[in-house]
Amino acid sequence: HWRGVYRANQVIAKVPAITMDAILKARYIGEAKFLRALYYYDLVTIWGNVPLVLLPSVPSDKPSQATQEQVWSQIEKDLTEAAAALPPSYTGDELGRVTTGAAYGLLGRVYLQQKKYTQAIDALKWLIEGPGQPLYNLAPNYENNFRHTTENNMESVFEVQFKQRP
Repeated sequence: HWRGVYRANQVIAKVPAITMDAILKARYIGEAKFLRALYYYDLVTIWGNVPLVLLPSVPSDKPSQATQEQVWSQIEKDLTEAAAALPPSYTGDELGRVTTGAAYGLLGRVYLQQKKYTQAIDALKWLIEGPGQPLYNLAPNYENNFRHTTENNMESVFEVQFKQRP
């Protein structure tokens, strides 16, 4: 998790200075913020108070623990910013990248974990009633969620992609 946080912080800190397409730049930063939020979600739910490192670290750093409230607040901020920068879907070779739906889905889960039910409803509405509704829905056959032939179906909010090597 810490290696993932370190790498996400590198992207968030260094990509803004790169001369490149603005939309692609925002997407990369949004993906990094989503991943940092995901790593911190696991860290705070498993260990509680953890260091909150938001800048690229160096070996001499000795970060102190943050409160759980500070970590949750940063996770919410990262996911909200990521959702605004990410596209709603991908196709082809880009399939499996982080989307707006993944950010709102995790944000809803973050709010539920903290018992912030009203905010969870608002975040999850994007998937169920909002712009994400045509992309996300219950599959007609529940078994399709467990078959390799029906990966990335309409129930898949964020799915890690695996490819077989020859």
